[in-house]
Amino acid sequence: MKMLALKYSHHHPAHSMILSTKDDAWKDYFSPQELHQINTLNPIELPSLPASLKEYFLSYQRKKTLDQLLEHRKRHDFNPRTQPDLYWAQKSIIHATDLFLYQQLPATYDTEKGQLNRKVVGTKVDLIIKQGNLEYGCMEAGCSDDPLNTKGVDEGRLKLPRTLKDILCRLTKEAPGKMNDIKVAGLVISGINITLYIEDCPAGSVTRLKSIGPYEFRGSVEKFAKKFIPLLALVVWQTKVIMKNMLQIINAGEEIIFPSIDGPEPPQIPPCMPSPKLGTKRKHNQVDYLNN
Repeated sequence: MKMLALKYSHHHPAHSMILSTKDDAWKDYFSPQELHQINTLNPIELPSLPASLKEYFLSYQRKKTLDQLLEHRKRHDFNPRTQPDLYWAQKSIIHATDLFLYQQLPATYDTEKGQLNRKVVGTKVDLIIKQGNLEYGCMEAGCSDDPLNTKGVDEGRLKLPRTLKDILCRLTKEAPGKMNDIKVAGLVISGINITLYIEDCPAGSVTRLKSIGPYEFRGSVEKFAKKFIPLLALVVWQTKVIMKNMLQIINAGEEIIFPSIDGPEPPQIPPCMPSPKLGTKRKHNQVDYLNN
């Protein structure tokens, strides 16, 4: 990792000890077998959908007209207290299909023009998920539909992973004995594309980053089930479960660590390296960490 970090003069996740096996740069330093081992060590897995929720989602197959969608969504009446997941799924689908009913979807020239105007003024929505004083996840949003644009690359490859690692560092201090079990999730929204990122520390002190997506939601009634249902399952339900599981791990941690001068310190994940500030003059005693 040090060799790769020294290779780049610009900021790279390796400088913050973050490793994504999807980054082609690592192919020069790890064999395919080693990359596979990194992926499968205490692997990151998505929670399985409950059978009832999966059945409800699949019931929207072959519903390709607005009348079919509206008629099908009326056939179910879920109890929010005893069937919270199904109730949430139905409400989400109702809100989404209402966008077609009231002609908010598919996108028109005016809505596309509005997106361009938002991009010009730099409007951005950031979200931090937290309970009490502890953060459990985050989200970055932008207007561009191209996940490879500068903003999408910066947020998905640098900004969000570094933020997730900061969250991970704080959570592991709450339950140091569970450092290798804690996983944090974040989302990057680029226009109609949504990508899920999960970061953890399966061993040692390097964090591992896994991305799932991007998932696209096109404003088409014909492709509503094919595009929106997987997005609803992954981005909302499974991401929510990941965060709830982390909450349970943190709250279950009852390990008591007494202060000690000579004793070993509890394991910790090193923090991210501060981002370099552009336009600042280097002091005479400042050392370039990339060239030393």
